[in-house]
Amino acid sequence: VMATVGVFLGLLITGETFGIVMSGIGVIALAGVVVNNNIVLIDTYDRLREEGWDKMDAVLQTCRERARPVVLTAVSAILGVLPIAFGLGLEIFHHETTINAPSTQWWISLSSAIVFGLSFATLLTLVVTPSMLMIFTRSKNSRFYAFFRRLFRRGKGTVSPTDRLGQEAGDEPEIAFPKAAE
Repeated sequence: VMATVGVFLGLLITGETFGIVMSGIGVIALAGVVVNNNIVLIDTYDRLREEGWDKMDAVLQTCRERARPVVLTAVSAILGVLPIAFGLGLEIFHHETTINAPSTQWWISLSSAIVFGLSFATLLTLVVTPSMLMIFTRSKNSRFYAFFRRLFRRGKGTVSPTDRLGQEAGDEPEIAFPKAAE
């Protein structure tokens, strides 16, 4: 989703049309890179949490450790297809370099989709994924956490009444809105 917004913005900026075949292939190619970047961030975060790091410190350390690999992956892919996005053609046998060469016209929408989509998605990956990690990994006793744990439970049996509140057996329920003193 993050990459698709960047693709459409990039095609608007460059004036290219969204071709279902070539731009669509660009979106599919972006999905692999963007998902991989997010997996790297989430895996590092999970590893740090298992080592006992605090949630905020784990998110910050994840960003410190993984920002460089994520950015370098994106930059290398972008620089690799950027000449094609500009329509740069290299004729090896004639020793010519041409811009808007006929041989590159077919690939311009694909490479533009990759360049702009990956640029936009990388920026969002470095901002949105850590933010979502902070939001969705709340305290295990919160109702928000219990809702998502119940919604996405994996192969577990029925939900117990204490699971519905996100509480361990024997804990007193936390009152969200205490009554005013009478």
